[in-house]
Formats: sequence, structure tokens, C-alpha cells
Amino acid sequence: VCFFGRTSNGKSTVVNAMLEDKILPTGIGHTSNCFCSVSGCDSDEPYMLTPNDEKLAVTSVKELASALSEEKLESNALVRVYWPKNRCELLRDDVVLVDSPGVDVTPDLDSWINQHCLDADVFVLIANAESTLMRSEKNFFHKVSDRLSKPNVFILNNRWDASANEPEMVEEVKRQHLERAVDFLCNELQVTNKRIALDRIFFISAKETFAARQKKQQGDPIEGVGFSEGYQARLLEFESFERKFKASIKTKFEQHAKQGHIIIDCMRDVLQQLEDKVISKIEDLRNQRSTYLKNLAHVKNRLRDEASHFDARLKQLTGDVEKKVAKAMTQEINHLAYLVDDFNRPFHSHDLVIKTYKKELFDYIDEGLGRNLMVRCSETVNDGWNKTRKDIIKRMKEILPGDYQKVIGVEDSLQEVPISYNLDCHNLCGDFQEDIKFKFTWGWRPLLRRTLVICGNTRFIRILDQHEESSQRNEVTTTEMATGLPVSVGTGIALLTSYSSLGVVVSAGVIWRMIGWRLFTIGVTVYGGLYGFERLTWTRGAQERTFKNQFVNYARQKLKMMVTVTSRNCSNQIQSELSGTYHRLVNVVTEYKSSLEEQSKEFNSQISKLEEIESTIKVLSNRSLWLRNELLAFIETYLPHESE
Repeated sequence: VCFFGRTSNGKSTVVNAMLEDKILPTGIGHTSNCFCSVSGCDSDEPYMLTPNDEKLAVTSVKELASALSEEKLESNALVRVYWPKNRCELLRDDVVLVDSPGVDVTPDLDSWINQHCLDADVFVLIANAESTLMRSEKNFFHKVSDRLSKPNVFILNNRWDASANEPEMVEEVKRQHLERAVDFLCNELQVTNKRIALDRIFFISAKETFAARQKKQQGDPIEGVGFSEGYQARLLEFESFERKFKASIKTKFEQHAKQGHIIIDCMRDVLQQLEDKVISKIEDLRNQRSTYLKNLAHVKNRLRDEASHFDARLKQLTGDVEKKVAKAMTQEINHLAYLVDDFNRPFHSHDLVIKTYKKELFDYIDEGLGRNLMVRCSETVNDGWNKTRKDIIKRMKEILPGDYQKVIGVEDSLQEVPISYNLDCHNLCGDFQEDIKFKFTWGWRPLLRRTLVICGNTRFIRILDQHEESSQRNEVTTTEMATGLPVSVGTGIALLTSYSSLGVVVSAGVIWRMIGWRLFTIGVTVYGGLYGFERLTWTRGAQERTFKNQFVNYARQKLKMMVTVTSRNCSNQIQSELSGTYHRLVNVVTEYKSSLEEQSKEFNSQISKLEEIESTIKVLSNRSLWLRNELLAFIETYLPHESE
């Protein structure tokens, strides 16, 4: 219970009168310098505790709490006085009375309220009946009302004994004080209604009450010097205040108990609602987690299926590309002669000219074959490539949600696969050796070859070809060696060569003797005419045609060996490009799969936290139930019903 009022309004005297003993310092003017609390103790001797918890004799309170003392305490300091319960009936109910300095002593009222008023059950405003409620008093209780919801306030108009000097004005002054006090409680503070407010406003004289009780304790009669006329009514008014004060305390406990009961029920309702929401949220999160896990399992299964599907489609596409390129290249090889015939560059049998001619021919063949293969294969290859690619993209899109489908949308467009058909004729035909020396068509070697072909003796044809090739190589080697050999060795080689000419002469002589000179002459003439004709027609054009025919025959053999390699190289290029597209799509799906996994982990974390919250709510619910039962037991034990 906190007593407040202006300086020298008699707050300490009221407390002393209620305790029926002079415990707190009183006097003229500003007396109380700090807060003083009086509570009961079980010991027989009173004592006090300073703000530093120093235990002193109760007589020291006059030195510490008095404004007239040399030792000054802060206005918000608290001196605690412990008075034996066997000396005061009021303190046996565990009531704590708190006296205060005047509200006009300091403007720092907020610290007072924070330190001494927040746990107060009853406030007693000690007003001076010789004046009216002042602004400082009202401001203080307005601050209290802002901090506490509807504080329980009593108003004591002290020094009402002064009204005995003006008996004709007593009722008018009393009515004025009542109206202003009721208006303050009901309209300004709005803490009660008019009926209850009238029961909380009293007109007393704390000084007369304290003196009367002191005389009663000493056994002296109350009548006598020191009491003004009408003191009996003022004593009864003070006793009425005490009765209603005690009832208010019990009522306040009952109100606290009921309010506590309401708070506990509200808390249980809030906890139940919160638990229902948490359970509902957990269920929603579990359902979402289940959906994400199903999507995750679906994505994993589809990835495995798509890998198998991609391998099958890739194998089919590369096989088709190999067949198409091989077929196209075979056709181009068969038509190689037409491509070589279209090659038109100056030709000469000189070695340097032929070397340049070969280089340009190889470049031309590379470009021509590559261009022709691209024309033959590009449409079919690109069509198969785009169909396979679009099929893979479509199937991957089926796995992904809309946001991720936009990411791979740039892949979903027709494109041409960059396939290179480079055959590298420089390396492939680099060892080609032309033979553009004049060779008589009706020489003995060509005649022998034709005869063997007609007879079908391929074995001797191969031997003849090998011998001819060996002779050419020996001739080249001999020519190269002859430039660096001694004269005697060169002469020997010339003699060996002349032996073949001698053989021809001997053969001619034998034929001469067999058929006669006329037929021999005619034959030689015709044979020589044929030789001369062919020799005259052996021009640069004929040499170039022979060169091209030899190159076509040679290049065909080499290119046929490259058909498989080239077709496989093209299929590998298709495989590389398609694999790159597939892996980019797989990366997007993997990113989506990772997001599902992360979200599932996040759901697990949230569910775990909510389960912990649910467990805490259950603990709090059980504690609130226990507290409710304890509060009901308190009400049943200490706050019996009026009928009892």
C-alpha cells in the first residue's frame, strides 16, 4: 500500500495512526526525505535495513528518513522498517505500508513509479482538507494510471479538524471536496464509478486519531484538551476508512486471483490456439516435404530413364550418320574422276611444276569432296540431329517446372550441327608418284599384259607389275646414284643397259630370217608408224590426262580406306555436339534436383524447430494447468465466500 501526497499533508502521521505507534518521523514542513516501507516481522524487536541492506535499530529511521537529518538519502531510496506482528494487527495480514516524500519534492516521478508503484495493490492519496487537489497530485496519479490499469485509489482529506472553526461552512466545503474528488477518480483517472468512488473518499484528522489511540494504549480517557469539536465523527471516519481499506485489500487479492485465473485461462487458450497452429503448420510442412520428396524421386528416376533413352537415340543417330556419310563418300569416290577433270591448272612435266600442281590438286580435292559431302549429307544429318535434340529437350522439360523450363528455352531452336568433312589429301596422297614417261601402247610389255589378261592369269600380271615397279625404282635409284659414282661404275651400268638393246636386235634378226624381208619391212613400217603416231600425240595434255588417271586410281584406293574413318569421325562430331546439349540439360535438371534436396532439408529443419516449439507449448500448458489448480486452491483456502 503506497501513501502519496504533497509535502506536509500528513502521510507519515496517517501511517503511524494505522500502526498505532510512532514509527515514521513526523513534524512541521518537509519531513520524509525518502521512501519508507513498514512490514511485519516474526521477531519481538523491530529493526530496519538501509538501502545498502545494513541492519540498524528502528530508532535510526528518524535520522535516515527525515529531511531534517544531516545524512541525506536520494528521494527514490527505500528504507525498510520491520515491525513485530504481535504489536500491530494490520501487519499480520502481510500488508506492507510504503510512505513517500511529497510529490512536489522532485519532478522525477517516473523513477518513483518504476521502483515503488508497479507492484502496489492500493494507493492512498493524502490531501489537505484546508485546500483542494493540486495539479502536482493529479499529475502523479495520471502517470500511475498510465502505467497501471485502473489502480485502486483512496483519497483521505486530512486535517478535517480545521472545519470545527467554521461550522456553518462544513457541509458546503465537504460537498465541494467530494465533487472534485469523485470527478478526479471517475472522469479524469477513470478508475471507478461514482458509487464506488463515494466509498473511497474520507474526511479525517490523522493527528487526532493518532493521539486518541496513544491515550487508549496508555489507558487515559480520550476526552480532553487537544481535540476539536466533532472529533468523534472524525475518529469514526478513520475507522471506516480502515475497515474499507482492509476489505479493499482482500478484494484486491480476490481481484488479483480472478484476474490471474482469467489470465491463465487466456494463456491456455492462446497456447491451445498456438499449438493447433503449430500442429497444422507441421502437417502442412510434412505434406510439402512429402510432395518435394516425391518430385525428387521422380526426377531421379527420370534422369536414369533419360540416360538410357539418350544412349539409345545417340546410338541410332550416330549409326545413321555413319551409314549416310559412308554411302555419300563412296559415291563421291566413284565420281572422283569428274571432280579431277574439272581441275584446271597449267601442267608441265618439270618436277617443280608437278609439285605445285599436286599441292593445288590436293587442296582442290579437299575442298570439292568436303563441299559435295556436305551437300549430300547436311540436310539428312541436320534433320536427324534436330529431331533427336528436340526430343531430348522435350523430355527434359517434362521433368522441370516452369521457371527452369525458361532456362533451357534457348536450347529449343533449330540449329545446324557443325560437321567437318576434312579428308586431308596432303597426308593421304602425299606419297603418290606419277609416271608420265612415254610408253608405247604396242610395246612388248603391254602386249604381254594384254595376253595375260585375256588368258586370265592374274598371278603373272601381278609379277609383271611388281617387276615393272621395281624397274622404275631401280631406274630412279640408278639415275640418282650415277651422278655421284666414278666413271668406271657408270660405264658398267651403261654396258648392262646396252645388253637389252642387243637382245632386241638379235630378236629382229631371227624374225627376219623366219618371215622374209618384205613382210618384216612392212611390219616394221606399220609398227614404226604406230610408234611415231603415239609419240607425236604424247603432248602435255596427254601427260596431264595420264597424270589425272593415275591420281584418280591411286586416290580411290586411299579414299576407300578412309570411308570408315571419315564416317566415324562425323558420327563422333554428332555425338560430341549432342552430348554437350544433353549434359547442359542434365546440369539444369541436377540444379533443380539440388534445389529439391535443399528444400527438403529446410523442411526437415523447420519441422524439427516446430516440434520443439510444440513440445515447449505442451510443457507450458501443463504448467499453466498446475498454476490454475494452485490459484484455485489459494482462492478456496484464503478467500472464502461471504456465506461462509
